[in-house]
Amino acid sequence: GQLEQQFQADPSNLQLAMQLASGYMQTQGHAQALGVLEKILANPKADGGTLIFSANIYAQLGQIAKVEQALALFVKGNPENPEGHYDLAAVRAMQNKTADSIQALTQALDQSAKRLKKEPTAPNLYSNLMADARFGAVRAAPEFAKLMESYKGK
Repeated sequence: GQLEQQFQADPSNLQLAMQLASGYMQTQGHAQALGVLEKILANPKADGGTLIFSANIYAQLGQIAKVEQALALFVKGNPENPEGHYDLAAVRAMQNKTADSIQALTQALDQSAKRLKKEPTAPNLYSNLMADARFGAVRAAPEFAKLMESYKGK
């Protein structure tokens, strides 16, 4: 109750919003959690951590389109984050949005390759991609084969 009152008084407080959404999830108040998450996504000051938090809660609730929305906002603000693009590509692949998935995968692999040049011990998203079941439907696309060939050995 107290968190709800504080959030109603200050709906732009993202830390409070995350606490409230977590509280709702713990008490099975999924509809209320969704309402708070909507306010987070609508807040132009939502940072990367807040958006990833929102994507994770949406995923727990099976709201895949909302996971995509949160991740799209995340990569918009963090364009050099390979994992953000990779996760966005995976969510799009799970929705059979092949072209959009491949577009995000291109960004992910590009950013991953750049990072590997600077940090050779960083995760290699190219190698992760072949074992990731979320991309099963996308693997059949000719564009996927071209993309994989273009990043082979990078």
